[in-house]
Amino acid sequence: MDRRDFLKKSALGAAGLTSAGSLGCAPRLLGSGRTALSRPDMTAYLDRFDLGLGRMEEWSISSSFPDFHGDASLLDSLGRKSMKTLYATGMFGDLPVESQVHPGIQDRMWTIQPAMDESIAGITQLLNRQVPEDLARVRSTLRDQPAFLRQVTETLDAEAARSGLSDARRHQFRTQMMQVGWRLRHQPPSLLVNEYLVKVEKVSASDIEAEARQRWLAAKVSERAFWQGERTKRQRRISRGLRTMGIGVLIGGASALLIAVSANNADAGVGVGLVGATVGSIFILVGLIMLLVGVSTPADAT
Repeated sequence: MDRRDFLKKSALGAAGLTSAGSLGCAPRLLGSGRTALSRPDMTAYLDRFDLGLGRMEEWSISSSFPDFHGDASLLDSLGRKSMKTLYATGMFGDLPVESQVHPGIQDRMWTIQPAMDESIAGITQLLNRQVPEDLARVRSTLRDQPAFLRQVTETLDAEAARSGLSDARRHQFRTQMMQVGWRLRHQPPSLLVNEYLVKVEKVSASDIEAEARQRWLAAKVSERAFWQGERTKRQRRISRGLRTMGIGVLIGGASALLIAVSANNADAGVGVGLVGATVGSIFILVGLIMLLVGVSTPADAT
């Protein structure tokens, strides 16, 4: 299989995973939102990355919803971790492959890995604990209060903008929020919740992108050379959060080898991030909506 055939098949597979389920007339979901920056000044980019994450440390999402009746401390804690996960994934994904393997951004993604894990774990526990009455409350709230979803979207978007997330990523998340809101209003919420619980489990368990990337790289260089270069880094644990967000393959990944391959193939990174990043971000948005409606959950859900 040549490179272009591989990329086409990867894109088709990603589209199948991200669009599965009954969407009806829901707003069309965007793909990875990749902006393909051309080798930015990494010193300035890393400063912007650090500043954005630092600002989120003091962010309180519950302060924007004075009528919230649930656990405000849970909402703020899980909200911060979730926004950090979306922000870091978006900032990382906006970089070209050559910059994604820069030691500075790699170190930062390893550092934020625990917050990603806690975000995915907390939302997984939250969604697994929903009972029919909770789901019915979510649907009725979104139907009876049309402005609620808009307020949620504007609140998250304002924090993303304040932290320096790119316009393309913000547009992607707003579009995803529209899709999530449409489905929760017009379909039984259990359909969306169960669909994404299954998708996240499949993505985090199989690491589809990593397997595909390894096969593709092995076709470009000898398997021995590939694994010799990767052995040490791959002993580090690629966490569930990183896999769910679709970037585990490039954290501690092919490094110099991937740069060498992509230097002669400008579209080498196309298709990476389509599966996990979209599934993971929608999963997070569903969880935040559930929390904001005021679903009562135990304090240990994070």
